Amino acid sequence: MDKSFLEAEIFEQILLKLNDGIIVLSNKNEIVYFNDSIKEILKLEDLNKSQKFIDIIEKHSIEKYEKFIESLNSEVSSKWELNIKVNDYITTVQISGYMYRDYKICMINNENQDDMKLQRNIIEINNEMLTLHRELEKRKQKLEQLNAVKEKLNTALKTKNDYIKRDLNMARRVQMAILSNIISSHNQMNIYGKSHPAVKVGGDLYDIVEIDKGQIGIFIADVSGHGVASALVMVYLKDLFKRLYKKYYSPKDLMHRLNSECVSFFGRDEELQLYATGFYIILDFNKKLLTYSSAGHPYPFIFKENNQIHRLNLTGFPLGVLEHSDYEEKQINISNNDKLFLFTDGLEEYLSELKQEQQIENFTWGNIVSYFHILSDHLEKGTVPQDDDVSLMVIELKDI
Repeated sequence: MDKSFLEAEIFEQILLKLNDGIIVLSNKNEIVYFNDSIKEILKLEDLNKSQKFIDIIEKHSIEKYEKFIESLNSEVSSKWELNIKVNDYITTVQISGYMYRDYKICMINNENQDDMKLQRNIIEINNEMLTLHRELEKRKQKLEQLNAVKEKLNTALKTKNDYIKRDLNMARRVQMAILSNIISSHNQMNIYGKSHPAVKVGGDLYDIVEIDKGQIGIFIADVSGHGVASALVMVYLKDLFKRLYKKYYSPKDLMHRLNSECVSFFGRDEELQLYATGFYIILDFNKKLLTYSSAGHPYPFIFKENNQIHRLNLTGFPLGVLEHSDYEEKQINISNNDKLFLFTDGLEEYLSELKQEQQIENFTWGNIVSYFHILSDHLEKGTVPQDDDVSLMVIELKDI
């Protein structure tokens, strides 16, 4: 194209039409010139010279475009509506033009610019929504995968929990069988015993054994903590007591031996950090004498017929704490209808809960047997929360 033609003859026309887009086509319908407005109107950053204008015409408007080109002459034509491909969308523009020599001067006005902007905004929003939808789909798939893993883990966890529950139920049955393996009847005693762990199994134990004719041993102990570890140590401690009680006729000597064995046993595992409190009584019906020794256990009571209450006060280190602990023993006379009350430290907190809930009054020491049954009933029903193992025994002496 002649440069002077552009600079001298068309330039003025371009300036007059500055707000409209101007495209100049050669006789081969190639773009030989366009102004800045056309880029702004159509948002075509890659519009190039020598490109054919028909390339950006929507296919359904090509026939109309060809008629428009054929209709051009020296007079400015009327406006035609054409669909233009603009990036990813199609917009309708109004185009007019005329012939100047062999060149076609096409003018695209900006009346539809707002519509084009709206369409562009809609497309941008749609693209963003599409991107968001794809991201949500990815997250949905990821969530489904995680849920599948969660379901798998939950199933595995339930299976393991069922195994653990089954094992704990069996352990409870075994522990209750071990606890019940005591002298349950005696011609000179009425015996009442109850042990109720805070969980399925616990660390409390008690035992009643016949040492010799006319001599009965009563042992109660509380392994620290509660649960499986305490329960296993309880079994160990009860077996240890069963093996040793006939070798020692002195409660303090037996406590000393039990402590030595527990120190050795507990010391094998530094992480175990367990200990046990205990109280051991020997009843000698021939001498009408009760001898006792304590390893840091709550003091038992003796209720006499004359309404006197004796507390068996005696201190001592818990079993398994110090290797060379010394233990003492004391004696008290016994008589017909005396009642012994032994318990573990979980009872104190449990009584506090019962009183707070107004479920029980203060001790009616006159009838400790009745009180034992009331407490046992509350333990079985779970009247109040139980945070620690609770064990209690009542020994009612007779025919002495």
